[in-house]
Amino acid sequence: MLLLSTISEASYPHAQGTTSKDLWPSLQQAYAAHSSSREYTLKTQLLKLEMKPDEPASTYLTRAQDYSDALANIGEPVKEKDLVMLVISGLREEYNGLKSTLLARQAPTSFQELR
Repeated sequence: MLLLSTISEASYPHAQGTTSKDLWPSLQQAYAAHSSSREYTLKTQLLKLEMKPDEPASTYLTRAQDYSDALANIGEPVKEKDLVMLVISGLREEYNGLKSTLLARQAPTSFQELR
């Protein structure tokens, strides 16, 4: 019942069932077409990720994590090593020394280590 009370009136025709277990699959199927567009948008944003000129590192890393989390939420998780590589490649020039150090390591760098 809680799920039903949170959806908009426009979604009522797609809601089939009375329990969350019944409702969720019908809503997911009704709105699945939007996830392809959302996936494309999120992946594009992640691939084009660059640290802005005056952006603090913590904000940049949070933005990267947000894109990764959003992709995981639609069933398209990003491998941690791919996320780390995308984050490293988008760092500003002032971080070139750090980039070289991280890329030269034997063991892969975790996202948590970047923070």
